[in-house]
Amino acid sequence: GSIDVDFRIEGNSSTHAFFVEGETDRVGIGVSDPTALFEVKTDDENIVRLDGLQGNIDFRYGSDIEFDRAGQVYITANNADGELNLRTGGQNTRMHIDNSGKVGIGTDSPSNMFHVSEDAANEFAAFIKNDNADGSGLRIRADDSSDDEYILYCENGTTARFLVKAGGNVGINETSPNAKLDVDGDIQIEGANALLLNHTTGAASDTYINSPSDNVMAFR
Repeated sequence: GSIDVDFRIEGNSSTHAFFVEGETDRVGIGVSDPTALFEVKTDDENIVRLDGLQGNIDFRYGSDIEFDRAGQVYITANNADGELNLRTGGQNTRMHIDNSGKVGIGTDSPSNMFHVSEDAANEFAAFIKNDNADGSGLRIRADDSSDDEYILYCENGTTARFLVKAGGNVGINETSPNAKLDVDGDIQIEGANALLLNHTTGAASDTYINSPSDNVMAFR
């Protein structure tokens, strides 16, 4: 029968600088009892370095990359111009992080800190959902002390359709809303109480409907 023989290379500071376990065919570097097909154990900061124009590591057949440690885990593009890409479906880039920290999904040239791009008919570019019965959806915050910047800005093409200024004014087809709701266009209101005016502040709780500059007001 066959005889399982271990193979070992010693170094100046390690008795198992390179080790092949004959019984299991496992290979260890810096370890005498490798628990995986290939195991590296060291106290050095850098374990493996691949130096080349491509430097690819090819994982196949459902392989996983698992980090088993407490605290933070880093994947670093160490060069000053280095960028990170995650690909699926072959060489299709799905997420891109450039050297300034901008993250792109569906784009490799993000123009903001988080940029999502989709190019598909009748599809939404993003979907945010909270399945909890008491959950909230999306929270957006801006710390603009002058109240002149935007909390939310929605466009169709390059035309602004809906926006919220930091001071609380909302504009529909209006980029500089002068009231809590400023609409450039017709308004249609439907319902049992189509329009309810409930003004409780000011002298005698008066409520006003102001006519436009031509002093013409029409009721139909």
